Amino acid sequence: MHRFATVIVGAGPAGSYAAHILASTGLSVAVFEEHATVGVPEHCTGLVSASGFNSLALPSNFEKTIVNTIYGAKIYSPSEICIEVERKEPVAYVLNREFFDKKLASLAENSGAELFFNSKVLDFRGNKLFYKCKNRGELAEFKYC
Repeated sequence: MHRFATVIVGAGPAGSYAAHILASTGLSVAVFEEHATVGVPEHCTGLVSASGFNSLALPSNFEKTIVNTIYGAKIYSPSEICIEVERKEPVAYVLNREFFDKKLASLAENSGAELFFNSKVLDFRGNKLFYKCKNRGELAEFKYC
């Protein structure tokens, strides 16, 4: 049985970033991901606000995940009236989601988090987590903090 201070279900951006932050503080962190690899299949677009992206204080090599910078938008009403909004500073970024997700998972691992792939979480009971890995039932235990 595995024992961890923190268990995170899903190695998407939120799960991997949370794992990075928590593992950086010295907590033992497990991330259970039901797929064989991070970022596949993609579950949503890679459009994120510039302020949100910048607030994460990610290493500079994360800039390579940005494939386009958005400075504004054209908004069309049902009656075909167009309002154009344009800013001098970026308002959003389009990310390569697969690459971004993989870099976040790698950041979490480098911070000390342990990732479990092909591990689908089935249930929580008390301080125990039941998950399926390679068609076998497995058990992990965690501490309440």
